[in-house]
Amino acid sequence: MLTRTERAAASAARDSVSLNLASTSVSATSRKVPRSPKDNWSRDERLSKAHITRPYALDRPKIMLHWYAQAPGSYLGGDCAEDRRKKCPGDRVQTGMHVETVNVGKVREVQVGDRRITTAIWKHPVSGPVAVEGLNVRGDDQADRTVHGGPDKAVYAYALEDTAWWENELRRGLGPGAFGENLSLRGVDVTQARIGERWAAGSTLLEVRQPRLPCFKLGLRHSDPFLPRRFARAGRPGAYLGIIEPGAVSAGDRLEIVDRPDHDVTAALVAHVFLHDHSRSHELLAATALPSEWLAWAHETAVVARMHTQRRGGPA
Repeated sequence: MLTRTERAAASAARDSVSLNLASTSVSATSRKVPRSPKDNWSRDERLSKAHITRPYALDRPKIMLHWYAQAPGSYLGGDCAEDRRKKCPGDRVQTGMHVETVNVGKVREVQVGDRRITTAIWKHPVSGPVAVEGLNVRGDDQADRTVHGGPDKAVYAYALEDTAWWENELRRGLGPGAFGENLSLRGVDVTQARIGERWAAGSTLLEVRQPRLPCFKLGLRHSDPFLPRRFARAGRPGAYLGIIEPGAVSAGDRLEIVDRPDHDVTAALVAHVFLHDHSRSHELLAATALPSEWLAWAHETAVVARMHTQRRGGPA
């Protein structure tokens, strides 16, 4: 049996709990619900549906992006990792560079609403030497070769150190092949590789050609429609490679950088300039190993930027 004093204390405690719960409820219900980025898109931007690609800016460059990467700057906005990395230059260290796994995948169909989308972004590790020749890795395929595959996107490489970073961000395990890469590399700072850099792995010779730009299928792969936006902002795009000398690669093969161009245009910089900072497009022209459509885009964007500067009365 509680005393009068104990009953009063218990009543006060209940009132306090009720007040806290009510406050929490009001706070939760009054929290602003984020609007979809598409709410602010123009008619032209809305025309780029989830499974359709189109040129990002000018007709001549054939750089193709899905609608995630075509959103306005505010969609991708915020400080990207390229800026943050300048403050932390020791973010990554290259030691014991090697191929951890070789990953391949077949085209499959995925139901998206009332449509079926074809994709080969699901990759899995394979054992033994795998031929790397022609336009891809043997046993691998691409559903849409207008935006994936080809001589300048024959092999996609991603660093497992970056995968580990994503595991921490997403709070779940990912493992090799999680981003659709053919080569999951250990000890290789793929994102900071220079365009035109050449790698010897197994009996192949590969060349860094361009960064990976996010498409909606990355969101499908991880059941997260906003992952492409986060991928664009993270500044960890990985790199597409061209095949200079065909051969074979196996899991565990040592990777050696055999040639490094004398410029500072990295895969990360190309992605950063294209997605976040067109004012630096002229810097990309130093990387002559960039595919012709990239160089055309960089040149034309630099010309436009120079014209705008002249009109404002700035230096040419």
